[in-house]
Amino acid sequence: MLIYRPGDFFFQKIHPVALTFYIFALFLIFIISNHPILLSFTVFITLLSAISVGGSEDVKNGMGFILRMTLFFMLINCLTNKSGRTVIWRGPTIPIFGRLQISFETLIYALVMGIRLSGVYILFIFYNKAMSPDAALSYVALLFPKSALLVSMTTKTIPYLAQLSERVGQVMYVMGLDIKDGSYKDRVKERMPILKVLFMSSIEDSFSIAESIQARGYGSEKRSHYFIHRWNIRDLIVMFSSIAGILGFIVLCKAGGVFYIFYPRLDGLTESIENMEIFIGVMVLLSIPALMGWGWRHWRYLKYKI
Repeated sequence: MLIYRPGDFFFQKIHPVALTFYIFALFLIFIISNHPILLSFTVFITLLSAISVGGSEDVKNGMGFILRMTLFFMLINCLTNKSGRTVIWRGPTIPIFGRLQISFETLIYALVMGIRLSGVYILFIFYNKAMSPDAALSYVALLFPKSALLVSMTTKTIPYLAQLSERVGQVMYVMGLDIKDGSYKDRVKERMPILKVLFMSSIEDSFSIAESIQARGYGSEKRSHYFIHRWNIRDLIVMFSSIAGILGFIVLCKAGGVFYIFYPRLDGLTESIENMEIFIGVMVLLSIPALMGWGWRHWRYLKYKI
């Protein structure tokens, strides 16, 4: 499941601030760049990082969705975009869309958009597996304490209500109330008592939470910290790699090396070749944390040293 589970993983040992910078660096590339080589390599780095925190099964389950979305992009692009000059196939004329035309540029563009979508999807899996929600909210609370408290209470209340609803439904089923069979109208009618129980339980829990917050002195003085995250050499390495990668990417953006021209013909390798040193530097810098995460699981010497 796409939830955080504590384990002996490298990225779960990283300071939340350093991990945030690393995730932001990867996300920045996926959002801004459309260069197929840079995107493909960044997807590989993100995939390696996600696998290192036990996200291989979630990535495998999501590949079907990514494939369907890529095919959908190709279909929409072929119906609406006639800019490509390398025509592969011309079909009949369809009302509204005009004459069907499939070009090599259209297919490559849709494929690159599929790569970008897969990268963002894998990055969110990596975030959910690597970043502790409590640690993230703890640092957000430094800037927005009330908003962080609201988010924390909301995210923990919804799963609690779902579990409570399931338990109440099981109790009603044991008592002889049929809430699973019948028409849709009958099922809704039979489930109405569950809503009443959830409503009353929410009111009672809100009073308990308010009393607990007041007893702990919330808002009276400067907030304390339950978790204390200390900086280690591995945190500094991830932080340095992320910031240096972001700065290199910004320089590459100004030089035009992160953009690729798809229409009317494929062209965009010239800028990349001219800035090949920066291009390779960004890739190497962002691959360091991913390789460290992989080595943490398969090389004990690295685990004990960092």
